[in-house]
Amino acid sequence: MRPRRNALLIAAAVASAVVTLTVSAGRTDADPTPAAEHHFARERVLGTSFDLTVVTDDRATAERCLDDVLGAIDAACVTLSTYDAESEISRINARPDAAIDVPLSPLLAGVLRRARAWQRRSEGAFDPTIAPLVELWRVAETRGRAPTDAELAPLLASAEPRFAIEGTDPAAAILRRAQPCTFRLDAIAKGTIIDLALAAARAVSPRVTGLCLNIGGDIGTWGMRPGGRPWEVGIADPGDAAENAPPRARVALAAGQAVATSGGSARFWTIDGRRFSHLLDPRTGRSVDHVASASVVAPDAETADVLATILTVLPIDRGIALVDDVEGAACLVVERDGAERRSARWIDVEVPVARRGEATPTATGSRWDEAAKVEVAFTLVDSATRGRFHRHFVAVWVVDEHGRLVKIVALWAKRGELKYLKKLNKFWGTWKGSDLEKAAPSSLKTLSRATRRPGEYTVVWDGTDQAGRRVAPGNYTIHVDVNREHGPGKERHTHAGATLDCGASSATAKVADQPELTGVSMTYTPGRRAY
Repeated sequence: MRPRRNALLIAAAVASAVVTLTVSAGRTDADPTPAAEHHFARERVLGTSFDLTVVTDDRATAERCLDDVLGAIDAACVTLSTYDAESEISRINARPDAAIDVPLSPLLAGVLRRARAWQRRSEGAFDPTIAPLVELWRVAETRGRAPTDAELAPLLASAEPRFAIEGTDPAAAILRRAQPCTFRLDAIAKGTIIDLALAAARAVSPRVTGLCLNIGGDIGTWGMRPGGRPWEVGIADPGDAAENAPPRARVALAAGQAVATSGGSARFWTIDGRRFSHLLDPRTGRSVDHVASASVVAPDAETADVLATILTVLPIDRGIALVDDVEGAACLVVERDGAERRSARWIDVEVPVARRGEATPTATGSRWDEAAKVEVAFTLVDSATRGRFHRHFVAVWVVDEHGRLVKIVALWAKRGELKYLKKLNKFWGTWKGSDLEKAAPSSLKTLSRATRRPGEYTVVWDGTDQAGRRVAPGNYTIHVDVNREHGPGKERHTHAGATLDCGASSATAKVADQPELTGVSMTYTPGRRAY
């Protein structure tokens, strides 16, 4: 691999594992293999999590798609990544002088032209020159004091545009700045890169009939699922960050549609004990939080990405009106108080969500309060320095104080992969595989959500057993098992467990860092009443 490519992979942090595939047997002319979904996952792609589904009848074709998708991301980062000091946009940012005219590549010229158009169309709520404001807030977090009006004033968006792209020839475009400015393209470039990556994957083979690419909750699609089914995507509930939480809504995406979600729940600054959303209004310089999350379905990922960000900044009515004015776009906005607002076309993409019903009490009548929960948080270890492997299998389950099995909280595997779970040693030794096919394990779902930090996951146990009955208060041990699939050399099994007193008072437990996961914490929060 070329040194430049190595540097970009490090900068983009394309680091971990390819998720195993549930595919049929080998193909013969007499017995052709039907198209199947091939799933791949990694951490630290564009600074977040990555999931790719390829529909094809051939595993080798699916793996070539993965390589081409990652190659397209790599190539786009040469131009658009502000985290790579050698990228085109970073070199431009290093010389913000307004007196300097800069020739642009066709890719960057196109992105900046469209960004400038969105800036005008959104009345300044979207601004690609927001980089100095973001940096000021980062410094504010370090010093423990929010920015003052005097500090913000020189950085606010002006009535006159800071830059223009001149020249009609895409190969000879020029960046001309009316005043010194630097660029931050996060709210548009991720969508651009998803669109480019899908185009690269489509070119691999005519045997590819469907694609779904999810990078940090921004999702682009092409084609259909096996059998001509649409891509169904959950919209994460901004009030519940757990991976196994029910989605707030679901959408069915037609071929080529994309969905993106923006919100401040996953990334924020903490200043003097207060959380500030990382989303900023370029016109005021202040953090905005009147919208808990905004999800947009659009004809392409770039449009969905930009509109989701704009919706978190504009007043809600004006934001929805803007979405209604964009052909093929629809949105769901969740306000800070939990109220939902939908655009006119949202009804065309939304599908019903099965709401979780009330659990059955235990036979004794003593039961876990419906508002109580145990949160299990952990971070999967970045594999960048540990070699390439396919992915981590993960199981989270609960036993009572007598060692009796209570519930599988999460099991990140497809049903066809259950035979491989024997390498989750502690989990398999407890369950012995007997009930797994009936257990409806909670796989890691395809969700559109606000971008989160890579490798960081949370799952919640709601105090029910495997049959959905609420358990009695008491001591429960929560286990986490992790293992590599097709790891390089000896695979490293990791187990973490802790016992919590789940009664009238809060309880917490932390587990020492393990070979494959760190930051393991378990927190019990009692409900509205003591039991």
